[in-house]
Amino acid sequence: MRPENFQISRLIPNIGVVELRAQLSDFELMNEGIGGYEYFGFRGYDHGSDYLHLEVITWDESLYSPQQNTDIDNWLGDMVDMEGCPYAEFCEMAEPHYQDYIEGMKEAYALRNL
Repeated sequence: MRPENFQISRLIPNIGVVELRAQLSDFELMNEGIGGYEYFGFRGYDHGSDYLHLEVITWDESLYSPQQNTDIDNWLGDMVDMEGCPYAEFCEMAEPHYQDYIEGMKEAYALRNL
């Protein structure tokens, strides 16, 4: 069975342990390729490679003050591209399940539009 939700705990300075969450529907399949190009008269096509991108990480904001929620959000922003980045960890957790999720969405859409 495919998980729809993912959760990790992180120790955030001056706040404590925060339970971070992401849903499979919050991920997007991206591609780093540039497509067709021309370089000094030579034409080519860069297929690039696919990767998952997570735009939103959530947590139970009702457990924290407005300032703490701002600090958590800032901490998440500072962690992008750092070792131990929660975004990267969530993407690694979701990657084995994402293709099945997309196929399921396509099937549901096709059945709905019969």
